Amino acid sequence: MPPRNQSGSRNPNHRHGMHGTKVYTAWQQMRHRCKKDPRYVANGTKVCPEWESFADFYAYIGDPPSDDHSVDRIDPFGNYEPGNVRWATRLEQSRNFRVHKEREPHTAVAERHGLHPQTYAYRVKNGIPLSKSTDLRKTHCVHGHELSKDNVYVCKRGKRHCKTCRRNRARKLREKRRS
Repeated sequence: MPPRNQSGSRNPNHRHGMHGTKVYTAWQQMRHRCKKDPRYVANGTKVCPEWESFADFYAYIGDPPSDDHSVDRIDPFGNYEPGNVRWATRLEQSRNFRVHKEREPHTAVAERHGLHPQTYAYRVKNGIPLSKSTDLRKTHCVHGHELSKDNVYVCKRGKRHCKTCRRNRARKLREKRRS
């Protein structure tokens, strides 16, 4: 009978018992991106040599804090290596996004232009000039409510809407359904 390996298995191919876990999948995807994804290959993004071993990668990063976390590079221009990798949520990763090779997160670029990050991303993706922003010149909605930071939501298309008007429409619709 073959001896047991470090995971307690007698299968010689079974090394760590982590296959199928979130951290193992993240490790596989990280390595695959750096070897096969044209964007990563073109940018020269690499995985450090010691992380070719899953055990070493796992010893550094550990388990994700929650299912909402995924592996993120702190410096989007750096490699996957100790000191530049963390578990991060989508929101944290969105603040760390590479935009047209600028060394500034897209949220910061959006703020500099006075845009909501979703609006900025929509305009960049669709080639809409940032200066053509008639929506931003509005300070109040058609019903007279102020379009402050707390009273605005941005839809998927990047357009700003008044939260007060939205609440009023929802309340009227509920009242109409009750009667």
